Amino acid sequence: MFILFILVLTSISFYQSLRRYQGYCDLKKGTGRENYGTRLSTRQRLNIAVEQYLKNQFRDYDEIGQAEREALLPATKVENMYISNPPMYELEKIFELIPYQSKADFFKENPNCCELDLLYHDFWDRAAGSGEGTFVFTHKIRYKMPDGTYKEIISKKMTIEITNCGNSSFNGAYR
Repeated sequence: MFILFILVLTSISFYQSLRRYQGYCDLKKGTGRENYGTRLSTRQRLNIAVEQYLKNQFRDYDEIGQAEREALLPATKVENMYISNPPMYELEKIFELIPYQSKADFFKENPNCCELDLLYHDFWDRAAGSGEGTFVFTHKIRYKMPDGTYKEIISKKMTIEITNCGNSSFNGAYR
């Protein structure tokens, strides 16, 4: 009887892992529960990722700091090494980020912004519900220099993961 019980539990666990691997949401409680039993399309995941980006555009200051390093820290070069960026609140005082106002505005400026990296997760990550992959954002970051000059750079370092249930994880992860 005990062995039968263990086999049933193992079968249930295997079935749930397989469903998560296939991309189905299995949360019955908490954030994302409205997607229970569903499988989000890649387009739905992308829309969630862009919404997450729009709420966190201030993180672009990090890339602005990287791009403007020479202007910000001209005397910090030591044996081909640089001192890290100034804190974000300092960058906000120096540069003016020009934010996107909506998803439509974002997609108009960045029609090929986001690539789904399917190799980002292995089998066990996906079986745990991490999602099909991670969106790698390559988008325009628009800002003004202290003298009012408009500048634009391309983001190279941002990824956003969308789980099976639609929860997001923003990474300024450097690839």
